[in-house]
Amino acid sequence: MHILYITPWIPYPLSSGGSQAFFNYVDAIRHDCNVSVLLTAHNEKEKADIDELKKIWNNVDIKVYDFRKEDKYKGLTSKKRLEVKLLDKIRSSCERKIRRRVEPVKDRVPMYIDANSKVWLRNEHAVLHCKYEDLTPGYLNYVQEVASQGFDIIQVEFYESLPLVYILPDNAKKIFVHHEIRFVHNEDEMRLFKHKTATDKIEYATQKAKEIDALSRYDQIVVLSEYDKDVIKEYLPNSDVYVSPAMTKSMADKTELTFTPCHDIVFVGNSSHLPNVEGLMWFVTEVMPKLLSNGYDGTLWITGIWNREIQAAISSQCNNVRFAGFVDDLSLFLNGKITIVPIRIGGGIRMKILESIASKSPIVSTIKGCEGLPLYNNENSLSSVLTIAYLSAMHYYFKPIRELPSGRGFADFVFVPKKEYVSVYPALVVELKWNHTASSALQQMRDKQYPASIEAYTGNILLVGISYDKKSKKHECLIETYEK
Repeated sequence: MHILYITPWIPYPLSSGGSQAFFNYVDAIRHDCNVSVLLTAHNEKEKADIDELKKIWNNVDIKVYDFRKEDKYKGLTSKKRLEVKLLDKIRSSCERKIRRRVEPVKDRVPMYIDANSKVWLRNEHAVLHCKYEDLTPGYLNYVQEVASQGFDIIQVEFYESLPLVYILPDNAKKIFVHHEIRFVHNEDEMRLFKHKTATDKIEYATQKAKEIDALSRYDQIVVLSEYDKDVIKEYLPNSDVYVSPAMTKSMADKTELTFTPCHDIVFVGNSSHLPNVEGLMWFVTEVMPKLLSNGYDGTLWITGIWNREIQAAISSQCNNVRFAGFVDDLSLFLNGKITIVPIRIGGGIRMKILESIASKSPIVSTIKGCEGLPLYNNENSLSSVLTIAYLSAMHYYFKPIRELPSGRGFADFVFVPKKEYVSVYPALVVELKWNHTASSALQQMRDKQYPASIEAYTGNILLVGISYDKKSKKHECLIETYEK
């Protein structure tokens, strides 16, 4: 089977969730099918990245459209070409000067500095950047030329390439992989606006109609979650829509890691994706101050490539931030840290959550951040909640001890107060249960004498049993004082 994949983004290096999903998918299928990939290059770095990718995918036919070779002055005489180039430069310079005169200084800041200012978000609103700027006549002609070479399947990836369906050959099966439903993304952004203008509403409705029409022209649509499938089916009930899971590098490599007690916090993502910037700025202005006021003294690590101005804006709000840049082994970096997913905009699934699960990293997420993922409660989830809860009490307690040998068993968690707070706060011995009762957890601690691990401790000891019932989806917690 001969398959052509068309994507607007170079999937290497693995610097974003989308590139990870596409790279791992093609990396798996290239050994079983005849695979071609159509990529684009805009500069020397992108061309170098493609050259590296060719070395890795040595059995994949990689076709490249080089935008640097496009000549928008084609057909002009040398004299006219020089004149038009000069006028173009003058126009660009004038546009920049006008923006500086008209826009307030704060409007030009690359992100909002306080939680109430939405100027930056409005200026970067995705609806304003849905013009498919890369679909130039030269590129479209190249796509048509390549697509006509007898492929059985042509699979188009990402919203930016969605309209290509209108020029693909009829005799090939056309599949579109929707990594993020754009009109859902736009709706989330507009929900954060203080006021919606008439232009906002018209632009949103127009772009949404175009997106739905283009999707309807594909033979099959692939999304990354059941949630996205339901959204598409609401508008296109007769379309073939399938859910395909994404794969992280840790999953592909079958990385085996164990849970490690956490203190530092980590955010995974880069500044080229607007929801990352908006969510992270919300976290450092709204959430981080509350943690710091409760005595949290850990570091907030931020991975990925971030614009220097945005780095400065984030650092101005939070002193304990460290930018790690691109991390080669993300799973090892995440292990022993708490992953935050403060995302408030967008659809699809968050590859950072899948990577964190594989890395045994506890996760704190907004509802939007984990939307579409079947993150049902289990013992690991309960453990993560306890680890995160510790942050609000870390001023009074030592780091929690996991699987502490106790009596005739191992206590899931033991929390011991610091010496100066022994008379104020009790020690906690915690047992977690999945589809068992909290009372059975308490009974297990009594029978196996779990408190023996801290018997020499002179303060009060509380036994805590926490359970989760899969059918009712309810938690139960029982606490009793241990009688020495």
